[in-house]
Amino acid sequence: MTVLYAVLKAVAVYFGLLAAMKILGKRQTGELQISELITTLLISELATVPIIDDRISPLIPIAALGAILLLEIATSFLALKIPFVREFLEGKPSALIHNGKPDKKELRRARVSMDELLSEIRLQGISEPEQVLNATLESNGKLSIILKSKYRPLSFDDLNMECAEAGVAHAVVTAGRVDSNELKACGKDERWLDKLLKKKNAQIKDVLLLTVTDGGRVFLVLEDE
Repeated sequence: MTVLYAVLKAVAVYFGLLAAMKILGKRQTGELQISELITTLLISELATVPIIDDRISPLIPIAALGAILLLEIATSFLALKIPFVREFLEGKPSALIHNGKPDKKELRRARVSMDELLSEIRLQGISEPEQVLNATLESNGKLSIILKSKYRPLSFDDLNMECAEAGVAHAVVTAGRVDSNELKACGKDERWLDKLLKKKNAQIKDVLLLTVTDGGRVFLVLEDE
């Protein structure tokens, strides 16, 4: 009975955590703000209490979990409405490089060394700070970089040329299975698919991947390729 009770508590805590994380949203761990990270850590601690200690009622951590979630929702709402609260919770972005020159004051304030800054821009394929128009340490801890015009890749706009949008690639067939929703989303039907496969002397089961963009571009990979 004790084992069964422990299993039932673990199942209840599991679904409770699923509901809690659903409420918090779909941010990736590296994009969590400070308040969200604290909430996640507290939730993980509360989750273990009713499973490990039989003397504690599961209702107590659930009540505490509810209070934490309400607090997180309230602070998120206030951050949206009040700039001071948002700045306190999320911090301000720091411009570490401006017009090719590192800003010592901002580097010191953000506690980022010159070696760390150079390493980060190298990871983004940039050989030297002089190529950077602006590098900003965002509130989520990531470094966003804007290159100077002469170091950016040429675009159709730079060449005064028009380019048709390819659109999103829809995975119409994956591992021999047709996704009717994706097929419809790209404006195609079963008859079009059958006609395409006949041209390739292939069947649905032979298809590893078939994608079609909104612009009509087809990409096909067969199982034996």
